[in-house]
Amino acid sequence: MSVVTQKNVKEISDRQLIERYRKLQQYTDNRKATFHPEVYSEMMFELEIVKQNLMKRGKGEVLSQQLVLTGLEPPKKDEYEKIVIQKLREYYRQTKLYEKLQVEYEKGIELLFPKVTPSYANRSAVTTNSEFQSRTEQAVIQQEERKEYILDELRKLREEMKDMDLALFNLDDLERMFIEKKHFNNRNPTDTEVIADMPVERTKYYEIRKSAYLIIAESLRLL
Repeated sequence: MSVVTQKNVKEISDRQLIERYRKLQQYTDNRKATFHPEVYSEMMFELEIVKQNLMKRGKGEVLSQQLVLTGLEPPKKDEYEKIVIQKLREYYRQTKLYEKLQVEYEKGIELLFPKVTPSYANRSAVTTNSEFQSRTEQAVIQQEERKEYILDELRKLREEMKDMDLALFNLDDLERMFIEKKHFNNRNPTDTEVIADMPVERTKYYEIRKSAYLIIAESLRLL
């Protein structure tokens, strides 16, 4: 389910709220997990909202129950790595789209909307000033609407990318280098190719690979 907030908590059923409480409790009680401070703070804030509303609904007994992890087991290594790789590919796609939209926005969408220049070829009369003005105003409105749309898309992408941004922030230099060379390109290189492009030996490379995937998985709450 989605994140619980002060705005949507009233729309969430008791069962969903209890499930969310148990999951948040699992995350925050996991001493092995390493979260970015901002992520951990957001989780604790959400947990407090859930607790308060469970108390208001007369479900306070849930807070004193021992957490049951049945059905909440973390994915196995090969499973979480596949999920992380999929999310990294999606993140890379989002970054390229973000860059493209940003350039388009900054250029004032000149490429999408050609200049409105009246054509006088094969015309028996010159276009009137009022007609030209109407065409110009329409083009300006179209440009402004497109720019607003792009700006809205940029905000949505930034929000969707936030969790991975924080996950990547937790990596050290070598782990980040591995992620960039392995996943942030269109070549889909093999591990052997990436090893040849990194200042580490094969054994060290696989240690870096393992730790990078694990840190991202924990940051994204996959474990």
